[in-house]
Amino acid sequence: MKSFTSAAIALALVFSGFFVTSTTRGQSLNAVPPNCDRACLVGFMNKYLSALVGRDSSRVPWADKVEFTENNARLMIGDGSWAVVTGKVDNDLVVADPLTGQVGYFGTVELNGLPTWFAARLKVADAKVTELETVWRPRPVVVNAAAPGGGDPKDLKHDPAMYDSLAPAERVPRRKMIDLANGYFATLQLNDGTLYTEFDPTCSRIDNGTKTASNADSPQANFRLNCGDQFKTGMYAANDAVRERDFFLVDEEKGIVMARAFLDHNAVVQTINLTDGTQIHAGFRTPNSFVMLEMFKFRDGKLYRAEVVHADTNYHASSPWTPTSRRD
Repeated sequence: MKSFTSAAIALALVFSGFFVTSTTRGQSLNAVPPNCDRACLVGFMNKYLSALVGRDSSRVPWADKVEFTENNARLMIGDGSWAVVTGKVDNDLVVADPLTGQVGYFGTVELNGLPTWFAARLKVADAKVTELETVWRPRPVVVNAAAPGGGDPKDLKHDPAMYDSLAPAERVPRRKMIDLANGYFATLQLNDGTLYTEFDPTCSRIDNGTKTASNADSPQANFRLNCGDQFKTGMYAANDAVRERDFFLVDEEKGIVMARAFLDHNAVVQTINLTDGTQIHAGFRTPNSFVMLEMFKFRDGKLYRAEVVHADTNYHASSPWTPTSRRD
């Protein structure tokens, strides 16, 4: 596989005209670490999840000023999912970054009894929660486990590798991890068969609960391919942009980067010519966007596993978390 340096990835992103930030609200990666280690951050996430399921936001130690969004909309604490949550499945995936004071979660909750893919991010400072961001998508009306996001959130099982800590020799510096994750988004945005990051040959991806790469049991041939081989086909050419990318959390122990981005489909492309000459339907009839929280796991400098929770949003919507100066 051709190797791409950080400089080459950066050049590709400049050429595409889309901005990227490396931390939420422009926080420096060299910031003084907050007084909350991994166990402390995980504890805050557990308090939040317990409070959410109990519909009792007072269980969380909030800062005087808290910013809260749900599916890209600003809300008051206690509104949205807080008011209708009825349960949670025991399938928590939690990652933590003591350097930036942030902790993330992927799992399943029930909203008025409806199983829902759920992602959350907390930011902690001075022993208080200052930020809460959630993205969720409920079970579809018609369950089709073979389609991306078409299964039942109650059946969500994270890849076991997402829980593993890396040996020191398997790790790469956090800035390099961000470069590699950004290269994934560049590959997704400019999907013409060229790879802008390094993929492990066993790389797999879970998309709203559905395994959409390296899935030997999938009836869809493209989903049986690993991540890199799948992108080489050009099957995601209907993507118009992956923008407002923000890599706000780096779990160095687990080798995981958690990021936010929007995936736009302008619906102009209706037929995709794959790199082998095959034609397929694009699948999007009208303009739309996804707001995404995604986790990328790296091992030995290559993308090893990925998992994403995304929800539909208005075409070309913008995130309240993105500084105005960085919106394209």
